[in-house]
Amino acid sequence: MYKILKIFLFFILITSSLFSTTLKDRLLKAEKGDFIVTLQNNIYSLLLIQDINKNSIQIAEISLPKDKKTLPWRKWVLQDAPGNLAWNIYEIDLEKNKLIKCYSISRDCYLGASDQDNFLTRLLTLPLTSISEERRKKIGPAPLNEDKDHRAIWNPPMIVDGMAKKTDFIVFQTFWPKDDSDLSGKILDLYFDKNGTFPFPFWIQVTTGPLDIMLKIIDSGKSLVSLKTFPKN
Repeated sequence: MYKILKIFLFFILITSSLFSTTLKDRLLKAEKGDFIVTLQNNIYSLLLIQDINKNSIQIAEISLPKDKKTLPWRKWVLQDAPGNLAWNIYEIDLEKNKLIKCYSISRDCYLGASDQDNFLTRLLTLPLTSISEERRKKIGPAPLNEDKDHRAIWNPPMIVDGMAKKTDFIVFQTFWPKDDSDLSGKILDLYFDKNGTFPFPFWIQVTTGPLDIMLKIIDSGKSLVSLKTFPKN
């Protein structure tokens, strides 16, 4: 499973509703067709809520080299994602908190689920803590000495169907326990639309020590249609 998908599966599963008290409640606020696009190391990753009900959710991931993009995202998916590096669909059991199955559209075969299953089981139990405005990232340098901080709160860009939208954000923080994963011991800050109109985060900051890694969403939207799904038995 790609690193970017591991990170975003985690975010999707624990944060799909900003004001719910359980992970399942948050996840069930997502809607079929919700999607985001990330860009990392010159590779686009499109994540799509392919289907969802009270018992399970299907998430599709399609990756594409940056220099291969020629179509708008919606048209690209409808045309079977030409030039994609990989196209996988994951089904997650929301009652048992485990991965049911994983199918590769691009390779036309089912993939093993044991490693992903262990990852998903852990991520479903991680708590989120809201960050107060006083602790939020600010614009500009910090005041000297003990001067009162009058700086404005920083907000990331919000891109919907290729258009920048102005909105306020709410930030949640969580800590990934130490293990052998890429997120081991990391602090994660997740920026969400404050109005709660979208289930995905629009900015993710991973604290790794003296440096932070930013994961940016370069596009997003709702009601994206995909004609590909799990094969019929």
